Amino acid sequence: MVHSLSPPIAAMSIPVTAFLVLLFDLGATFVAWIAAFGLRFNFEIPDENFRAMWNALPVMFVVHAVWFVGLRTYRPLWRFTSIPDVKRLAVAVFAAGVTTPVALVMVERLYLVPRPVMILAPILLFLMLAGARFVWRAWFDGHFVVERTLGRPVVILGAGNSAARLIADLHWSSAWQVVALLDDNEALHGSSLGGVNIYGGIDRLPEMVTRFQPRSAIIAMPSASGEQRARATQLASNAGLDVLSVVEGGNRPAQGSVRFERVDPIDLLTTRSYSVDDQLLSGMVFGKVVLITGIDSPLGQAFCRQVFALGPRILLCMDRSAKVLGELERELGSGSVKLILGDCRDELGLKILFEQYRPEVVCHLSSARFSAGVASGNEWEALRGSVLPVLRSVRHAVRHESGAFVLITAEGDPADYPLANAGLRLAESICLAARTPITQCVCVRLGPELVLAHDDLVSKMKREIDAGGPVSVFDPQSELSFLRESDAARLAVHAAALSTQSKDHSEDSVYVLRGSAPVRVADFARKLITLSGFSEDQIPVVFVGAQRPPNAEISSVSPTSHPELLLSRSKPSRVSKDTLDEIAAWLDVPVRNVEQIAGDLKVWGIVTK
Repeated sequence: MVHSLSPPIAAMSIPVTAFLVLLFDLGATFVAWIAAFGLRFNFEIPDENFRAMWNALPVMFVVHAVWFVGLRTYRPLWRFTSIPDVKRLAVAVFAAGVTTPVALVMVERLYLVPRPVMILAPILLFLMLAGARFVWRAWFDGHFVVERTLGRPVVILGAGNSAARLIADLHWSSAWQVVALLDDNEALHGSSLGGVNIYGGIDRLPEMVTRFQPRSAIIAMPSASGEQRARATQLASNAGLDVLSVVEGGNRPAQGSVRFERVDPIDLLTTRSYSVDDQLLSGMVFGKVVLITGIDSPLGQAFCRQVFALGPRILLCMDRSAKVLGELERELGSGSVKLILGDCRDELGLKILFEQYRPEVVCHLSSARFSAGVASGNEWEALRGSVLPVLRSVRHAVRHESGAFVLITAEGDPADYPLANAGLRLAESICLAARTPITQCVCVRLGPELVLAHDDLVSKMKREIDAGGPVSVFDPQSELSFLRESDAARLAVHAAALSTQSKDHSEDSVYVLRGSAPVRVADFARKLITLSGFSEDQIPVVFVGAQRPPNAEISSVSPTSHPELLLSRSKPSRVSKDTLDEIAAWLDVPVRNVEQIAGDLKVWGIVTK
């Protein structure tokens, strides 16, 4: 994406619409000045004061025009007038009100201008300018229209900032009609938000269903704990409603819009509250240049959103997919975000990128789960695609003295994708071997028994439900942990920040994320069937195999200072700084078979089973 600066002359030009706004504001200045004199003398202005009023007008116009143009009060669109726009208007009117008497004294025209007029005129002018903008926006928002088309009735669960923005977005929508708000905060009960009554806690949802007959419920509690979201989801599902949820980490409040989509089934299971040290996270990212690569997965996009929320000076998002970058641009749209279409395997492209922006924090995401389809057809290309970007990006991070390099890996099922997981092990070994006193290299791992909201398991179950069933599960005792992508991203950033000051983090340590308490996959499948509006009689759960053994490497972990992060001591490998050139030459070979790959990996101490 190309960024250019406008020339100074173009920046100072005033479009036709803005020029008309400026003329209106100056006209209002004239009216306010005349009205102030009229009010002072009960609209019976003596001749001498009348002449003083007219003599002072040119000075009034010049002073106000200077402040209006200087503060650019004419630029904001009236249709979207906001509180910051009104604040700027107030500053301009107040400054002009203070400057005008000084200017009149300098040109000796303050004589016979009553002091009350100098107070009344700015007050009247501000009321006129702010009032005109308020009426204009209210008109376009439809507040003066008596009749409008009513959309689908919906109840919003939660009455916080997200709910307020959601009501504002849906107010004039022909598709939705907000009929009730429910929130567990008793201090809000009996009040209203955006013209919608808050009837009580979310336990009253069945009563609202009977009273208003809504067909949907939107959960607007992005900052609530997993237990609260799960409870709200279950209540809405039991009431037979179509359950939607505000997307966490989406558009910022300043951008005005709120996205919502079908509720994440993981909300039914992630009852743990994932607390992180916001100050520690901000210290890792705030005010810095951050580069994130490998974002073509839901976890990668969630990671971008979480890092963006921490306030980096520049956020560089690099990926080969123009579609992924386009979605991020629509969602994050900010001058501090720069989207780069490129490949981490491109040595020259990485060199140019690092030399131009000098990123202080570099993050790369690599997943065996989302490359599984590629791995099944070309194992060597899939392994190169997960290892080569890590090797080249971490070497550039070290060469340009970045403060931290963070590698986040998501393993696939070891029984299905042993080679892909071995590639991730090699990538972790490369990352840890490349660290220097200046560049801290951190590895964060999602084990195969940790399921994310958009993983293959959840997607497969949804496809089976859409096809009419049955939903296939391994044996009845199979258990997995579940985690939302947004929580995984926050914990990954926390692990990276924690590693810079942790005493228990050694050179061969990898942080492992924990999810919810282990849940039987069959129970999750049944809840997903219920959430989709079916019963188990309509879509049964069938068992198709035996439970698979746990990953031995993941089970060998130790606790850290954060309860949701475990520390895994990786099996010793023979990867070191001295072998990185050898690995780079090995990866440059275009074709290798599976036997060759497994044999070569053993040389570096990487086991493929």
